[in-house]
Amino acid sequence: MTVGIHNYATVEEKILYANDFFETLVVRESELSPNKLYFRDDLRKVWLYQANCLELIDYLVAKYLLGKFDMIFADPPYFLSNGGISCQAGKMVSINKGAWDKSRGAEINHEFNLEWLKRCQKLLNANGSLWVSGTYHVIHSVGYAMQQLDMTILNDITWEKPNPPPNLSCRYFTH
Repeated sequence: MTVGIHNYATVEEKILYANDFFETLVVRESELSPNKLYFRDDLRKVWLYQANCLELIDYLVAKYLLGKFDMIFADPPYFLSNGGISCQAGKMVSINKGAWDKSRGAEINHEFNLEWLKRCQKLLNANGSLWVSGTYHVIHSVGYAMQQLDMTILNDITWEKPNPPPNLSCRYFTH
């Protein structure tokens, strides 16, 4: 399988294709995303897209009505871009990542989690797996949405972060 990018059909439009896989996939730039192929390794058959996940998954669902994938790894927004700060290399830095990571309230955040999970369900083969990473800010909503969609949660893996940012406020446990 190979992936390529053709010239834009319009300034906002990009046509992405992969022989025997994506065929023709039209992804338009959006307010929140450039919707582009970000990394490509044809030898290992790995393609990473920087894209609005709902738009990209909708294109894939339309192509593969009965599912296609054995595994999906998702790293959804943590909804942390709220004007807060963190510490990096001993300096205070903003944690704002962009509009895509800004919380719009717990209910709307949860609705978003339900929507991308529903789409992933459609893309997975019958025995497919979904791996999701997240912080405590979002992972409980993801878990609840999975239960609402009758997904089976087999494992919960906790990673120890060996170099967490310091607890600047001294009111919380360190991550």
